[in-house]
Amino acid sequence: REVVDAASELLHEEIEAFYSINGDKYMLDLTGIVMRRFEQLGVRMEYMQVVGGCTKCHPDIYWSHRATHGIRGSMATVICL
Repeated sequence: REVVDAASELLHEEIEAFYSINGDKYMLDLTGIVMRRFEQLGVRMEYMQVVGGCTKCHPDIYWSHRATHGIRGSMATVICL
């Protein structure tokens, strides 16, 4: 619940549309939250692209903390206009 509260605080709004509860776990739509935050900051939706893919499911493409069981690595993201 604390992650849901933190996301709600970040967006300054209720975020029911961005999560569901599965048993005792909160399932958070991080992509939706990030896109909403960018929208709040003035980034138009047509400039956003969701690449998709799961870092844990595709460790051959992405570095994953979960897939390596905590063995550290690095990954970079570049955002430009």
